[in-house]
Amino acid sequence: MPASLFGHLAHNFSAHPENLATEALAYILRKSSIARGAFRRFLETTGGHVPRDLLYETQASGEDDSIPDLVALAQDNTQPVICEAKFWAGLTENQPVTYLSRLPSTAGGILLFLAPARRLPLLWPELLRRCSEAGLIPAPSPSESPELLVATLPENKRLAAGSWRMALNAIRHALETEGDLEAAADVRQLEGLCERMDAEAFLPLRGEDLSPSIASRIIQFNELVDTLTEELVESKIASTAGFRATPTYSGYGRYMEIGEFGCMLQTNAQYWSSLRETPIWLSVKAATKPSWTYSAIAKQRLNSLEHEVPSRLLRDGDVLLVPLHMPLGADRDGALHSLRGQLRGIVALLTSEAQRGRLTTR
Repeated sequence: MPASLFGHLAHNFSAHPENLATEALAYILRKSSIARGAFRRFLETTGGHVPRDLLYETQASGEDDSIPDLVALAQDNTQPVICEAKFWAGLTENQPVTYLSRLPSTAGGILLFLAPARRLPLLWPELLRRCSEAGLIPAPSPSESPELLVATLPENKRLAAGSWRMALNAIRHALETEGDLEAAADVRQLEGLCERMDAEAFLPLRGEDLSPSIASRIIQFNELVDTLTEELVESKIASTAGFRATPTYSGYGRYMEIGEFGCMLQTNAQYWSSLRETPIWLSVKAATKPSWTYSAIAKQRLNSLEHEVPSRLLRDGDVLLVPLHMPLGADRDGALHSLRGQLRGIVALLTSEAQRGRLTTR
């Protein structure tokens, strides 16, 4: 679909196109009962409970200080549906856990994240991981479409991530079928913006993109890699003999041998941007000579990570990858403590008891 006039203006003159997209969607839902019905049917494909006669409000703050983009108010003043609009902005500390707590506990409810289809494979695992860390163990449902992902949570609540394309197509199709061409034209305007955001390869630069704080963070992430590598070596868990610190196209890394495996603890922007929302990764191969190769043994020993929700064992060609996450709000010591614990668990799976040693806890 060619870019719409609205899409062109929003893309070029708004620092926060998510806010414009949210207001546009709310306008369409308020204006047309056909659009509301189509959106309700789209929401019902998640398996959640969606009452009729919902009123849609934007930027509705609550007692928890969270401000979801779009909430649906029922006649009993509950909020059975919360919708968060995303293009490429990151998740906030309240997302998704605080938002889930706002859904009614008696009749369930739905928290839907709308995002570009290209972002869903990265966004969905991060949503699941945050739920799991909060003790809300998600049960993902079999996916009939890669553009609508659903998980059931305690109290029969639903967490969903869907594409703008899929949701807006459902609304527009209903409007065109019923002959409301004026409202359908409004949807096409919003589709133009969403299609452009989905296809954009290089997003326009914003002031915060060039902030020195980003450069400082990258250096700090690299220093965490160095500190953890030194601790692994001091604890005799790993050996860096013959290896040097290595800059890469995607970041910075430290090669090492852990038992019979060749590993690299690294910051990697490519994996960060496409696989999981974390800059720090451990890659694993077999430390065979003259070059490292794929390790079926490592895959077998790390198999339990693959079955976690979301999976913590990924693969890039012949490389096994484990993302290492840091808790939000953590200072340097807190980040190191979390990363040490994750590395300790990985080492325990990879190596025999005699080889494990112990990570320093200073």
